[in-house]
Amino acid sequence: MTYPTDVGVVAMYADRDSARRLAAKLAEDRSASARSVTLHTALEGHTGDFLGVVRATGEPAELAEKLADAASIGLYATTFRRVKEHAETWSVGEETPGLGLLFPVVRRGDLTHEQFDSHWRDNHAPLALRHHVGMWDYVQCSFSGSFDGSLTTPSAALDGMAICKFPTVADFKERFFDSDEGREAIWADVARFSDPNGPRAMRMVERILR
Repeated sequence: MTYPTDVGVVAMYADRDSARRLAAKLAEDRSASARSVTLHTALEGHTGDFLGVVRATGEPAELAEKLADAASIGLYATTFRRVKEHAETWSVGEETPGLGLLFPVVRRGDLTHEQFDSHWRDNHAPLALRHHVGMWDYVQCSFSGSFDGSLTTPSAALDGMAICKFPTVADFKERFFDSDEGREAIWADVARFSDPNGPRAMRMVERILR
């Protein structure tokens, strides 16, 4: 399947403040190649593997250098697939309306990153569009490599991250699936390409800064 794509980085942080600081710094840096900068922070009270995420499009190596920080727990070269999009009717810097979720994804152990990614793109994305009827925005962030001083092969830690957004909490609660059959189809397919013991999802606040 073919979807609109872009390249850039995803940077994950153990605390919200580091994510906010570096996202704001990158968004304000007009010398940077960043075409867009989006900040995701976990809701207050959330605990987990990460609490802040910065997503930026542009030249991956340059963006990675600007987002590197001692608080970073993951810095990935990323291909962004915009599987479903909705019109943005709010201003830059404002909180994105509705409800957003980040789903870190680890590939199933018997798959290569390429096998995982092709299934995620070509099989799971169409299923998600069919059965997640309340979803108004869906981005697949496919991690093609991690930065640890140099760009390496895909990290064993994570293979990607799904960003799913819903216009209202009710759409998420009542229209996440179109039916019981749809729920079963989605979870059966998830088991075909991902590790069920991967990091848990994060409910987040999103702000588009650039």
